[in-house]
Amino acid sequence: MATEPRVDNWAEDHKRKGTTLKKNTRRSAEEQFSQVNEQFDKYYRSQLAPILEEGEWERMEAVMRTALPVTFRLSGPSDDAEAHALRDEMEARLVAPLLKHASDALQPPRPLPWYPQRLAWQFDVSRAALRGKGDQSSASDDLKRLHSWLLQETDLGRVQRQEAASMVPPLLLDVRPGHTVLDTCASPGSKTQQVIEILHGAAASGAADADGQGMVVANDADNKRCHLLVSRASRLRSPRLVVCNHDARLLPELLGAEGGAAAAAGAEAVGEAEAGHGGGLTAASWMASMLCSLGALFCLPAARGTAPPSTPLRFDRVLCDVPCSG
Repeated sequence: MATEPRVDNWAEDHKRKGTTLKKNTRRSAEEQFSQVNEQFDKYYRSQLAPILEEGEWERMEAVMRTALPVTFRLSGPSDDAEAHALRDEMEARLVAPLLKHASDALQPPRPLPWYPQRLAWQFDVSRAALRGKGDQSSASDDLKRLHSWLLQETDLGRVQRQEAASMVPPLLLDVRPGHTVLDTCASPGSKTQQVIEILHGAAASGAADADGQGMVVANDADNKRCHLLVSRASRLRSPRLVVCNHDARLLPELLGAEGGAAAAAGAEAVGEAEAGHGGGLTAASWMASMLCSLGALFCLPAARGTAPPSTPLRFDRVLCDVPCSG
């Protein structure tokens, strides 16, 4: 005799077991991939209705529902010989075999044309396809090899998995070696790492502006996300990073008088600091003053009783990508 299919009734299950009924947050596979948001649709249709052409909203929805491609970049400044060697090896050993499988269904990885030295790449496949899942074609093994290589090099810190849109701001900021940079909403740290790599560029090539003073102050308002930031940035093993956990709107505006700031020749140093070049301070004294100010802000024992701040805190570049911090 045919039986009725079992209905997944969470309310009845909780009632039978005598347990507290909690909201069921599980979503079916159909719900997860439907990508339908009625409130979003209703609100923005009403806002954009006066300017939308016929069918334009549907075309925009189709674009927004398109899965993001796999994007990554090779760690290092544009003049880094090791990054260039890794790129050449990847092209010869992993990208070239995929070229023979090129079709409408499988486009081989390609460099992003606006990123320097072919160090950033895009691959228009889903993450499942990149792992070779459900693909029995001859391209499957080549895809798996590329995926294994990406995992290995990411763990080593030589490849960064990063969305293409996230790679743009550090390039537009025109960060240069020797700059001091504030990243106000830094976690998870993709752009922070990119800036650090740029700061190391001239140092790697021996350029004259590699004065050793460049650094990044990476801030995030969420303590847990700061731990994620530190974990990711540690792969670079760079001394040019300070991480702090604070409301970026309330960060110190002055450097403490102790720690070398007061020795920066007073008003002349202040004038230079306002010009955005760290007030002529050495890297060590700038760092000491910065840590002194942050220590006083967070009431660290070593910072109590320090003299009043004296030197304005200035940065050459400030990056503020608020949605990154949620």
